[in-house]
Amino acid sequence: MTSVPTELYHHHDHYQRGSNSKLLTTSMNTINTSDDMIPIKVQRELGIIEKLCSTYGFVYCCHRDGRYFFHFSEYKNDIQQAKIGDVVEFETTIDKRKKKPVAVNIISASSEIIGENRVEGTIAVVARLQQVQNTFSPFDFIPDGKVTYVKKGETYFLPYGLTDLQGSTVQVNVGDRVSFNVGQDRRTNQFFARNVVLLDQPIPSTSSIIKRYRGVISTMKDSFGFIEREDALKEIFFHITEFGPTVTATMIQPGVEVEFDIQDRHNKEVASNIIILPKGTVEFDEIDKTPHIGRILQPLQNQLKKTENALAGRLIYDAFDKKMSELPFGDRDRCGLYTLLDNDIVQFVIAKDKRDGMMRATQISLLDQSFLKSKEQRQTGIVIKLDTTIGGQIKYLSSDQIVSFRFSEVMKENFQITEGDLLEFTLASNIINGDLPQAIRIKLITKDSLSNINGH
Repeated sequence: MTSVPTELYHHHDHYQRGSNSKLLTTSMNTINTSDDMIPIKVQRELGIIEKLCSTYGFVYCCHRDGRYFFHFSEYKNDIQQAKIGDVVEFETTIDKRKKKPVAVNIISASSEIIGENRVEGTIAVVARLQQVQNTFSPFDFIPDGKVTYVKKGETYFLPYGLTDLQGSTVQVNVGDRVSFNVGQDRRTNQFFARNVVLLDQPIPSTSSIIKRYRGVISTMKDSFGFIEREDALKEIFFHITEFGPTVTATMIQPGVEVEFDIQDRHNKEVASNIIILPKGTVEFDEIDKTPHIGRILQPLQNQLKKTENALAGRLIYDAFDKKMSELPFGDRDRCGLYTLLDNDIVQFVIAKDKRDGMMRATQISLLDQSFLKSKEQRQTGIVIKLDTTIGGQIKYLSSDQIVSFRFSEVMKENFQITEGDLLEFTLASNIINGDLPQAIRIKLITKDSLSNINGH
C-alpha cells in the first residue's frame, strides 16, 4: 500500500510544542519589515541550502519549484556551521529594490519526522546496501530493505537500511518479527522504518535457509506481474518493489530470468527478494540432444488473438520403435520466427518438461529438402528498401512487382540484410495486414546458387 501510515501521526503534538511551534505556523511577526523589504503573509517553507558564498547564499524549495537568494544576516543559527545540503525552514518576502523574492528568517531544521508509536511487523526484504556518504544530503537514496505490517486489513511496505537496525551486529532474515518507528522524510514525503529492533526469530527449517526458487517473468502489467516457476507448473505473483534499488522498471520484462524467495502473505504465495539471473540459467526442460527429422502436421498460425494453447503446433516423426509419433510444439520452440507450413520437413530435438514430464519438439528448423519435395513456388528478388526496425521491400528479378518483408521471416539467424542483397522467398498473404502479399521463408542467394538458378 502507498497510503500514509497513520502511525506517524499518533501523538504528533510533540512536534508542535515548545520551540518547534514557531517553525510550523504562519506568522508575520518575524518577517523583515525594513525599508528594503515588502512584508507579505506567507507559510514557512522547507528548503535545502544549495550554494554558500562569502556573505550570501541560495536555498531551493523541497516541495515546489523555487530558488531564493538569502543574506547571511537572515540565517538565525550559526552561519559558520551551515553547509551545502543542510535542511532549513524559511519565509519569503520581496526585496523592494530588486523586486524579487528572497528568503528570510532562515532556521536550521530536521529533515525527518519520526513517529513516537512503535509498530510491529516482519522483515520482507533483507537490507544489504550501505549508504554512500558524501558532502550532500542523500536526497534520493532509498534503502533496499523492506519491512511489512498490516493495519486495519491493509498491508504496508516500508524501506529500511542497515543503519536503521538497532545494533551493528544484529542479523535479520526474511520473516523475522521486528518493531520500529515510522519516519517521514520531509523533503520527499517518503516513509521509512526507523529504529528497527528484532523481537524474535522463527525457528528456521533447513529448506527455508537453503531453498531459493527460480523462474522466468511471464507477464508484466504496470507495477506487478507473474513468474513462471521452474520447480512447479504454475505461476507466482510479484511486485516490482521486490527487486533491488539498482533494478529499473525497464529491466523487468517478460522473458527475464529471476531467482526469488516465496512468502505467504494473507494466505497467498508471493515472490520476494527477487534478483535477475544471467540468461540461460533457468531450465524448464531436459533436452535430448539427438536430432530427429519430422514433418509439420499443424503449423502455428498468425492470429489476431492470442491462443490459450501455448503448444498449438504439431509434428509427426518416425520414433526409434519404428512407430510414427506426434509431438506438440510452441512459439518458443522454433529456431526462428519465420513461417512454418503444412508438410514442411524439419529437424528438431525432444524436450521433456521437468515439472510434469510432458514431451514436446523444440529447436525446430526448416530443412532445404522441404523446398525440393514440395510444390512451393519460390521467387527471387533484390532488396530495394530497408526499414531499420521492421523489414523492407523486395523487387522481383523477373518483373517490376514489389513485395514487402519482415526481418523475422529471414531463415538465417543473426544475418544482417542490406540493400542490394539477392533473396529467395515465397509469396503469401498476411491476414493481419488485410491479406496484402508479403515475402516469407526468406533465404539469401549466394553467387553460386544464383548461377545454378540461371543455369536451370
